[in-house]
Amino acid sequence: MKIDLLAAFLLAASLATTAGLAQVPAAQRPPVPGVPGVQVPGAQRPQVAPPQPACPYQPGAVYSAEIRIAVKDAETPADSAVVRLNGRIPPQGRTAAGERGAARYIVALPAMPVQLEKNTLKHFNIAPRIVVENADSPQCQLRLESTVGERGWALDKQTDFTIETTVMIAGRQETTRSSMFVSCFDEDSPILMASGESVRVKELIAGDIIWNPVLKRASRVSEVIQGTEADETLYRIGYGGSAVLFTGQHPIFTRNGLRPASKLTREDFVLGEDGAFHPVSVLEVKTGDPSRLVYNLKLEAPDAGTTAHLLSVGGIVAGDFTLQQDMRAEEISRR
Repeated sequence: MKIDLLAAFLLAASLATTAGLAQVPAAQRPPVPGVPGVQVPGAQRPQVAPPQPACPYQPGAVYSAEIRIAVKDAETPADSAVVRLNGRIPPQGRTAAGERGAARYIVALPAMPVQLEKNTLKHFNIAPRIVVENADSPQCQLRLESTVGERGWALDKQTDFTIETTVMIAGRQETTRSSMFVSCFDEDSPILMASGESVRVKELIAGDIIWNPVLKRASRVSEVIQGTEADETLYRIGYGGSAVLFTGQHPIFTRNGLRPASKLTREDFVLGEDGAFHPVSVLEVKTGDPSRLVYNLKLEAPDAGTTAHLLSVGGIVAGDFTLQQDMRAEEISRR
């Protein structure tokens, strides 16, 4: 009898609760734990954070840019050109660490010839690269880095040529200045990065961090320099499975110190990124392809000395642009 009275009491309480809930709009009824569809007044819904917007500059996004080029020299009339680019951000880029560790997305666009208005320099070309800074953040920024170059002038020709490049993209404007440089290894040459991966030199930009295999420390790229292979003799040099196409002036680290690629023989030993000297087993001479580019890098060096300007290209230790300039200047002074 007591059990029947208790059951009747619980049934009455349940009906009263259900009747009270029926007077509360369904949308305002918090759920009863473990009871689907039943909600209890006063319970609070869990707060869900709104989704964060993604960076708008994803692969496939449309971009538009204008590049204004001004060539200046003390003895040669100034020349100029304007290049306009429109397209979509390609998906075959790479992600690397930028300033303060933020992700940056980098993709190289095809190099293109540029016709200066007065045709002051021949074989003039431009190699643009799309860069998305803070690529994993809604506050990302779209940039366009562009290197320009040509092969009509040698390092021993005394000129005051400078190139001023102004890039306008995504409402931002950046201006850079550089000198006319002769560049030094093929566009597909792999450069050893501080991360341990190898990246083709044509995909590098200022700010990338490469590995110095001699000092065993990271070095920051301060400038990327390029030109075409036109009117150039190239030297394919290597050992074992490593071989790289160099222009004749590029300094290579050998057992007898730095030597230009054009002076190496099969009697030489080149320094590998493994720290050992290897006999030259690959030595070929070929004519440059005007449709391809050659590149050089300028490294930030907090301390003076040859070893601060070394990098690994295709497994071979070579010098950067600063060492190339120094070696070329010594050669000219001996004439």
